[in-house]
Amino acid sequence: MARIGQLIPAVLYAHVVGRQGLAAAYTAGRQDVVDAQVASIAMECRDDLLEVAVVLDALALCHGYGS
Repeated sequence: MARIGQLIPAVLYAHVVGRQGLAAAYTAGRQDVVDAQVASIAMECRDDLLEVAVVLDALALCHGYGS
């Protein structure tokens, strides 16, 4: 549990830094960088959703009907 408590701020910090870079690129008019970063974020979100779907499927298979 302590490890998770250390990991959460690190992950949040990485997201904040990434979003600051995206905002800076947008402000500078670097549409190519914005497009690339948005595509990367979209892929990360898609991967996260797929991982959640796999876990939910596994949980559904492990539990009996109606549980």
